[in-house]
Amino acid sequence: MVRLNERKNEIISYANVCMLYNELRNARFGVLPSYNEIMWNTYMNPYEYYSYGPEITFISYDELYEISQLVQEQEINEWYRNTISNYQVVDSIEEEKIPCIT
Repeated sequence: MVRLNERKNEIISYANVCMLYNELRNARFGVLPSYNEIMWNTYMNPYEYYSYGPEITFISYDELYEISQLVQEQEINEWYRNTISNYQVVDSIEEEKIPCIT
């Protein structure tokens, strides 16, 4: 019975990876041409993501600003509260660098 449960868990894990892969194949990420100090510890090599399928587009700061103006502050606050309640937050994050959080 234990072996059957192990196999079932492997199948579920594989199915989850397949679903994620399909999502990534249809995803589009906008990446800034240079990295901001606040984001340094989240650095990733954008070219490694091509192998997973997402489209990666380098966007300008002006384009980022225009897009960010479309996001409502309430939506940001809800996302932030959901993130900190569901994931471990390291002590090195300085909340004063996130001025929109209320």
